[in-house]
Parts: sequence; structure tokens; C-alpha cells
Amino acid sequence: AQEHRRDLTSTQIVKLDVNNLMQVASTLVPGTLLNQFSLDEHNDNLRVAVTVGGWAQFGNIETANDLYIFDKNLRPRGNIKDMGLTERIYSARFIGD
Repeated sequence: AQEHRRDLTSTQIVKLDVNNLMQVASTLVPGTLLNQFSLDEHNDNLRVAVTVGGWAQFGNIETANDLYIFDKNLRPRGNIKDMGLTERIYSARFIGD
């Protein structure tokens, strides 16, 4: 159950060219973002904070919070998983590096 919490929901992120609104890149992130403040662009990297897990059909699946970092082409650069076990993200703030 806990090992599958990242399989329950995912969020697709799409990067558009603002000049012609064409899709430049896209990626899929496990979990859900709280709001627009769960995303941050810094030094050509996109940082995304998500909550994974939650209630499932057959019982409670423990929640966790992850941070994913992507380059300007939305290729994965790194991640930190399983922060704040049993908790959800209610706000996020990215400061510097």
C-alpha cells in the first residue's frame, strides 16, 4: 500500500512557448499540487512541491510530501521524497537555492 502511494494520482505539467502557445515540453509528477505557489522557477529549474498518497478505496494510505526539480526542458534533475509523513502541504515557499 505505502509503496504504491505515488501511483494513485499524478499531475501533468506542460511548458508553452508564450509567443505561439505551442507546447515545448511536458512531464508527469506523482501526487497533487496545492496551488500555483507549489511551483517555482529558479536558475532555469522548475521546483515542484507535491503531496502523495491519501485516502484510497480500501483504507487510509499514509501521505508524504515530495519535491521534484526539473531543468528548462522538464527533464528530471533530482528529488526529495517522503518529507512530512502523514501530513499534507498547506503552503509552500521557495527561497533562493
